[in-house]
Amino acid sequence: MIIQNLKLLSFTLSFCIFSFPLYASSVQAIQSKYQSISDLQANFVQTTYVEVLEKTINDSGIFSMKKPGRLRIEYTGEHPRKYISNGKKLWVVDEELRQVETLDMSRKNIPSEALEFLNGFGDMERLFDVTTMTCRKALPKDHICLQLTPNGRNAQHKQLHCEFGPDGILKKMEIYNKSGNVSTYVFSNVKVNSGLDDALFKIRR
Repeated sequence: MIIQNLKLLSFTLSFCIFSFPLYASSVQAIQSKYQSISDLQANFVQTTYVEVLEKTINDSGIFSMKKPGRLRIEYTGEHPRKYISNGKKLWVVDEELRQVETLDMSRKNIPSEALEFLNGFGDMERLFDVTTMTCRKALPKDHICLQLTPNGRNAQHKQLHCEFGPDGILKKMEIYNKSGNVSTYVFSNVKVNSGLDDALFKIRR
């Protein structure tokens, strides 16, 4: 269950802000711009189709990150829970059960792709086969859509489909897991380099 929930960390892989001419390399622009981001916060709405249950689960929350490697994912829906990391430890807080689980921020507990991107977003081309996609017809022509296919054999997901607005901000992402589950994230109210407090990434006992 922990690892399934941690798949939300995967949206960290693509959640960045960048601006680039249409003729430039999207991958190079992402990697370059990401280096200029010190912290980022956004609201998100998550919809997950669980194949084995033939059921769709809806949730929402707030995503925050701060370099180096700090992360906070706070679900604010019907079942509140938090994932908080200071870069070395990850605390999984179940608000309903009033339980806290502590994990090491290691490849054993967290998808390697998530760790790589949290550590600098510098190896996108090694981790993924990146190609452009045809955006949905309902989207304006100035939107940019990318498909990311993991190169690693042990990746937990098959593909990521990302939609970016004309300002380069990630608007929507779909994660296709090998289990058959499909998670969709829609982002809003994005704030970059706002000076997030370090206390946000520490557990309060």
